[in-house]
Amino acid sequence: MEFLRSVMWIAAGRWVYNLLTLISFAVIVARVDPADYGAYAIAMTFLILSEVYSTDVTEHAIVRHRGSDSDAAAAGRLVAGIGAVVIGASSALSGILAQAIGYELLAQLCWAIAGLAILQAASGLGRGQLLRAGRVQSFAATVSIANLIGVVSGLAAIFSGLGIWSLVCQQIAINLTAAIVTRAPILPNSADTIEAPREQIEYALLGLGSAALNVMTNRIDVILAAAFFGQGGAGHLGLAKRLIHILQDLVSSSFDKALVSFLSRSRGAAGDIYMIAVAGQAILILPAFAGFALVSGSLVPALFGQSWILAASLVPAMAIGGVFRSAVAIERAQQVYDGEIARIFAVRVFELAVSWLILLPLAPFGLFWLGVGFSLRYALSYYLVLRSRLRSAQETRRHLTNTARTISAPLRATLVMAAILVLIHAGPSDPGIASLLIEILLGSAVYLAAMWLMRRSWLPIFRATKP
Repeated sequence: MEFLRSVMWIAAGRWVYNLLTLISFAVIVARVDPADYGAYAIAMTFLILSEVYSTDVTEHAIVRHRGSDSDAAAAGRLVAGIGAVVIGASSALSGILAQAIGYELLAQLCWAIAGLAILQAASGLGRGQLLRAGRVQSFAATVSIANLIGVVSGLAAIFSGLGIWSLVCQQIAINLTAAIVTRAPILPNSADTIEAPREQIEYALLGLGSAALNVMTNRIDVILAAAFFGQGGAGHLGLAKRLIHILQDLVSSSFDKALVSFLSRSRGAAGDIYMIAVAGQAILILPAFAGFALVSGSLVPALFGQSWILAASLVPAMAIGGVFRSAVAIERAQQVYDGEIARIFAVRVFELAVSWLILLPLAPFGLFWLGVGFSLRYALSYYLVLRSRLRSAQETRRHLTNTARTISAPLRATLVMAAILVLIHAGPSDPGIASLLIEILLGSAVYLAAMWLMRRSWLPIFRATKP
């Protein structure tokens, strides 16, 4: 099936990207102070905003454009340019504010990220062209090549003594390489026309507002951690969140991208492809997040060092949030394709308010409770997005019932796997890497065996459903 092939190719690219990132990330973070990483985690707000805008707005502006490829590229340039200017200026102004209150490192990082916003805009243009053409193999290869060069640059920087700046060097190399390899259509063509430029500008501004609300909502806990527990606390929470996001990229992000690309090329005639996406995603995300939560106490210190053991203790509280965050991405993919940016924006305004109501009372009780708040707000976000898509509470309940039925097999298999791993942890065990690898392999084997035994309940979803 074309959709599943697209998922596999995009997933392959994301796996290479994130595994290489994880290796370099572990090497770099193990060699920087938690307080320095805390400063980076705060400045990264603008880096994340630029990345979210690039992937959720610029790429989709190109993919969903109904005109010719050249017109789509012209619209993409307009959308990308608006984002780069606004995000870059905001990051630069934040740097000035940080310097004024005495946070010199934070100020310098904000100024560097202001320049990075331009590179991310360019790389988003190139990736959007590939997705529009359905060239998922080229997309995967581009992501892999760019990240390989980024990893080499980051490792060279850390061993040259650049410290936290190594992460900035890595991002520069990744985005510059992606823009070059994809031949990003940065320069305008005299023959290009932008259909309905006012609509494109409105789309860009609504998309920027939606992305900003998304990032603001996502960074509230880091800001509260810094306010209550200093940059060190922000560093530990920031690392735990980064690991959750990396895992989501590994096991989930290919489904929403493939869904939008497929809908664009089939002009929305997707049949029951949505349920294939939900079932396929559940098969991967449920065991991945459950397993990560159970082994994080050993895995995180082994990768990053004992100074990050507090970050390891936060992962179990945030794993459920990772599951719902992944599920939200698929629900929003259909809305993005349908151009419901205003509706997404409205929901994110509500999410921002609710996130403050959840996280602010929990913050004084410690970082662990901020992790719990992370999971609570993404569970609520999932429900809010469903309600914005569906017409009534009754339809939402029916949809949730169908979804629960669709994911029941991987959920039961995950519970079996988790029970086995909990029993292993209850007995005496060697905390070394060998023991950790055995746990991971055993958990994977148990999950696969359980899924095989229940294959009659989930295989028909993939066999009988045709786009």
